[in-house]
Amino acid sequence: MDYTWRKSGPVSSLNLSGPSGPFTTKGWRCTNLERKRWDVLAKRVEIKSKQDHMKRETGYVKRNKIQSGLNPFAKGRFFARYTVGKMLGKGAFGTVYAGVRKMDGKKVAIKRTLKEFSEHVTFPWDSQSLPLEVVLMKIVCKPPRCPFVIELLEWFETDMAFIIIMEQPESCVTLLKYCSDLPIIMPEVQAKSIMRQLVKALHHCHTRGVFHRDIKLDNIILNTRTMQLKLIDFGFGYIRQNTTYTEYGDTPVTFPSEWITEDEKRLVSATVRELGLLLLGIFLGGAIIVFEEDLFGFEKHMSKACYSLISWCFKGDPKKQPTLKQILTHEWFKG
Repeated sequence: MDYTWRKSGPVSSLNLSGPSGPFTTKGWRCTNLERKRWDVLAKRVEIKSKQDHMKRETGYVKRNKIQSGLNPFAKGRFFARYTVGKMLGKGAFGTVYAGVRKMDGKKVAIKRTLKEFSEHVTFPWDSQSLPLEVVLMKIVCKPPRCPFVIELLEWFETDMAFIIIMEQPESCVTLLKYCSDLPIIMPEVQAKSIMRQLVKALHHCHTRGVFHRDIKLDNIILNTRTMQLKLIDFGFGYIRQNTTYTEYGDTPVTFPSEWITEDEKRLVSATVRELGLLLLGIFLGGAIIVFEEDLFGFEKHMSKACYSLISWCFKGDPKKQPTLKQILTHEWFKG
């Protein structure tokens, strides 16, 4: 049975970060600027994230001296190939615009990120730096692709910024906006479809050695006609440690679960917790809670199976949490 009730306004979601990247990371930014938490007593308490002062490996290069030179496209060629339209969204470190590919009229999303705020990765066999977000997207977008992950089309480098060209699905809004605009809380049957797609997207990323690390309602876009979602924004992602990506540009890499390190186990645990928070955020119309004890009182507003799944994801001990595969086999998805 599905349950619905009136909702309050949305607030921002909470980011759960993991350990540092596997290779030489450069230009690492803070986890978030400022987040707000939703309190079940209708109080709003501001949370300010701390700067992530991470230790760099040898070979650290200052952000303003990064010169990759690996992308063959120049600024002039970008404008020769694309028309830039209205702004679709703006974050702390990047801006996304609607665009059109001139040769065939294909609608695209154009993300511009200043180099000053871009994270980079250097592979052990190469002294050149690549934008981390581009590397992660190239890895997860190689065939066979996942239909629930946004597709990278190409990327450009200018003197001041990186420009990432992605698909722009029709009739899409962020999941945050979709939940906020609903007059009542989303029915559970609809929430099941969204969560099933999202878990499959994350499982696909993990098997490719990529952890998203920023699962929240505004990093998911939803086609309002087909209800198909796309996971977006890999700018805060993480590459699996102790792996060889010698063919990351051409060949997808799959990793057995037994290869996972202790740090990566914590990342998986954080991902599962984020899924629980996101599911609850869907039912709160875009708002979230942060602490497990705040779950008290919500069980009467949802099915027992749904509350059971959220509680399971929210366990503090990673050994008591479900895996992504176990989430999909939970009784809530069978009802």
